[in-house]
Amino acid sequence: MQDHMVLQSAPQRAIVWGYGDLNAFTTLKMNGRVYHTMSGSSPVNSIGESIWSVTLDAESEEGPFEILVTQPLANGTLGSIELKDVLFGDVWVCSGQSNMQFAVIDLGPFNASQEIANAINYPKIRLFTAALVPSDNPIEELLGIAQNWAVASPQSVGGPSYNYFSATCWLK
Repeated sequence: MQDHMVLQSAPQRAIVWGYGDLNAFTTLKMNGRVYHTMSGSSPVNSIGESIWSVTLDAESEEGPFEILVTQPLANGTLGSIELKDVLFGDVWVCSGQSNMQFAVIDLGPFNASQEIANAINYPKIRLFTAALVPSDNPIEELLGIAQNWAVASPQSVGGPSYNYFSATCWLK
């Protein structure tokens, strides 16, 4: 189960995707709406799975929502994934050179403790940090996660450099 995720809000249409059995009928339910799709017919990973994807209707409500994805499995059971506490809003991707890796705690005398303490005032902000795992080839998904999706809080904002949310991005 994944919690505290954010997807881009209207006017954009968010895409939810995942892996599953080949040529499998996949159902996604969210906010009273039901979406159907088929997973692909060609394997894309080492365990023979293919990709399914659903383009959601543009969502102007903020949420939180729950998303339930189900797919019949080859063994006759029904596989499911539930995403809880999903918000829709603006999604910012921050990247750059090594200075983007400094966490809020690295601000030191420049109000680090105040910024960390004030993070509790932003419960609708969600944070996520990709791990620094290089690849010589294009990849479909991240090779590592340094910080899972988390609600903004002193704990999620106040972590160490290289593993927690970027100070530059947080202060933006």
